[in-house]
Amino acid sequence: MADLAPKVKEVREKFLSKYNGSVLDDTFHAKDVDWLKKSDALILNALKAFKTGGDVNKTVDLLNEILLFRAKYKLNDIKETDLDEELRGLGGTYFHGKDKQGHKIIHFRVCKQKMGHKLKETKQYIAFYLNKHYTESPEEQLITFFDMTDAVVSNMDMEISKFIITCLSTHFPNISAYNLMFRMGVALEAVWTIIKSWLDADQAKRTYMVKRRNVQEYIAQDQLLPHMIKTD
Repeated sequence: MADLAPKVKEVREKFLSKYNGSVLDDTFHAKDVDWLKKSDALILNALKAFKTGGDVNKTVDLLNEILLFRAKYKLNDIKETDLDEELRGLGGTYFHGKDKQGHKIIHFRVCKQKMGHKLKETKQYIAFYLNKHYTESPEEQLITFFDMTDAVVSNMDMEISKFIITCLSTHFPNISAYNLMFRMGVALEAVWTIIKSWLDADQAKRTYMVKRRNVQEYIAQDQLLPHMIKTD
């Protein structure tokens, strides 16, 4: 993609003009407005999003979606201790290791999820962890690692799956370098067929199926958890 930096100023000015009412009535969180005014990182990520393709007007509207999402999930105010205690105890979402290119890896342990269980709290939990990386290192992409070990169909909640996909494409644009689907069993393939249809073209081409025998093409052994390493 061509250098997008020259478009940042125009995007910022158009956003602050078009959505001035939302700025004035505190629809957006003041910290997010300040971030957008002072930092180029969020705007550049929105310009790089597949759905904007570097178009200024599309980027302005995407930034509106992003700031509305951030306000809805209170991402500037919520702390880890505010997250649901049960979900924190399960540890279904966490950071561990880096890939061979130095990207941090966020893991989604699918077997820790239960279909239809605490959907609102789970969305908040996922948004919190994605935001943790996004605000600390907005210019650094990460790897999204969907660990299907021990997962069954009852662990695959479609609403949560769609939420994650939308987070990656819309609410945290340019956050993901690529997606790894680890050890997807035959029982989950029908579910995956549906989920795959929700990916945009860019996400689809950057999603890879891996098992223990080939995951080290992307991640060195010393960055993997024990159950991810082939021992025979």
